[in-house]
Amino acid sequence: MESQKILIILLVNFKWMQTWEKKNLEVGDTTTLTVTVSGKGNIRGILLPEPDLKNLFKVYPDQPETHQTETGNQIAGKKIFKFALVPLKPGLTNLPIFSLFLF
Repeated sequence: MESQKILIILLVNFKWMQTWEKKNLEVGDTTTLTVTVSGKGNIRGILLPEPDLKNLFKVYPDQPETHQTETGNQIAGKKIFKFALVPLKPGLTNLPIFSLFLF
C-alpha cells in the first residue's frame, strides 16, 4: 500500500489582503490582482488556486513569492500571489473575492 503524506498548515494571527492594480479596464488592457497572506506559522505550504473568472478574463499566474523568518521557535512570514488579468469582453463585471480555508 502506498503511503500518503498529509501536510497540515497552522497559521495564527494571519492577515489576508487582496488588491487590484487597476479597476477600470478596456478589452485588451491588463491589471494585476495581488493576494497576500501573512501570519505566524509555516506560510510556504499555502496554495491559492487560479481565480475562476470563467470567460471574463484571461488569467496569467506568476510564481508566488514567499518571505519567511524564524525567530527562536516561531516561524512567521508572508506569501504573495500575483495574477495578470486581461478582460475578454466589454461590460461591467463584479470581480470575485478569494476564499482561503485554513485550520
